[in-house]
Amino acid sequence: MNALVQIVHPSDVIRLGLQAVLNNLPGLQVLVHRDFGTVCTNFCRKNLILFDLSLIQDFDELKRTFCRTKLDGVAIAIDGQKMTHGIANISINTSEQKVKELVAELLELNSKSKPKLDQNSLTDREIDILKCVAKGLSNKEIADFLHISIHTVITHRKNITSKLGIKSASGLTIYAILEGFLNPADITLG
Repeated sequence: MNALVQIVHPSDVIRLGLQAVLNNLPGLQVLVHRDFGTVCTNFCRKNLILFDLSLIQDFDELKRTFCRTKLDGVAIAIDGQKMTHGIANISINTSEQKVKELVAELLELNSKSKPKLDQNSLTDREIDILKCVAKGLSNKEIADFLHISIHTVITHRKNITSKLGIKSASGLTIYAILEGFLNPADITLG
């Protein structure tokens, strides 16, 4: 094992869920804890801790905890809590892939990693198409709305599917929401 991730969270569901997400990352050992009392501080490899903000009373306590343990920290922000001070955040809505990418990046697990997919990999027009798909528009409706041909819409959808590896409209909708391209309130259920 090259690296250790310790998950500190009072919720069994979140703690064990994150453990399940991270267990299949190569070179990584995952430990889970309900609170900081049992966190492992004896180590000689790369370490990261994912923790719930409610376990830390203030930023000074947080600094003391990480100075004492020499751990890098990632806050698990629940119910809209936000952590600044340069500590990464995982929200309850963060995708499994994003969690894995964040942990791998912080622990430098992928020294020869492939380029990360980011929002810039989609063109502006593909983002427009993605938003329309997420809103439930058909190819014809998208073409009419954007004043392009239906064949162009189909081509863009193929490119989006290829770039993201997501084939279903529901998957594209979830992606659009998670990436902030679309507000869930903009989606009409019909």
